[in-house]
Amino acid sequence: MGPSIPVGFGPPQPPPSSQPSFTAEIDDTNPYSTPSLRPSQQPNSSTSLRNQPYRHATAGHKILLWPAIQNLILQAVPSNIGDLKDLDQNGSAFIMRMRRGTPNLPLDELQDKAHVGMQSQATRATGGARTIFPYLSREVMHRLATSYFDTFNFMYPFMDRQNFISDTLARVYTEGFDGDTDSVLALLVFALGELAIEGSRGNPVESYNGRQSGIRGGTLSRPPGLALFNEARKRMGYVLTDCELEHVQMYSLAACVIHPLLGC
Repeated sequence: MGPSIPVGFGPPQPPPSSQPSFTAEIDDTNPYSTPSLRPSQQPNSSTSLRNQPYRHATAGHKILLWPAIQNLILQAVPSNIGDLKDLDQNGSAFIMRMRRGTPNLPLDELQDKAHVGMQSQATRATGGARTIFPYLSREVMHRLATSYFDTFNFMYPFMDRQNFISDTLARVYTEGFDGDTDSVLALLVFALGELAIEGSRGNPVESYNGRQSGIRGGTLSRPPGLALFNEARKRMGYVLTDCELEHVQMYSLAACVIHPLLGC
């Protein structure tokens, strides 16, 4: 019995049956020329495969198709055999469908009010009414920012600490928040800072048979940092099409927030 053919997406590429042949060419006009080799013109056996539709397979999907991984999944929960068959047929659409059963997070927001202080010339030029959040006092901002830089930024150094404290943090504290990059970056940093504090010192999310969960902070439906993250999301659309280093930082921070909030 021959080896099994792996199941995957995209047209299979057959191995070459033989080494390519070459034809020597000599330039008759130059007596000192040396023969040059070029591949001989042979019919391409994979030409017919180019017309087949291509189906993209993510790295996670390819790993789930490994026989060893599928055997481990079936050993853990034998009832998964139906899902594995669906995975082979529908590919990545099956993985996306798995996320549809996850309940959406609530759209919690912070209480805000209009900012009435002084604004810089650059801030006035952008237009729009700026707001402040009574929850985000100077002490709270510094505590959340310090928590972020001592935890998340220590592992994933996306931000420069001194620049954020002296520029971004000082600006949002004195001039409030709006749909600009500094506001989005600050809110994302605060969300991760709150997540770090509550995740290490907060109350357990639940208890079972008198034993408290090791996951701390907030609840299963309302994880810490959610309201701050929602405020950042409301403003991300205003700077979505810009192309600066700060926007790379913004997307990276948002990904760091989304991962634990969704329980990934």
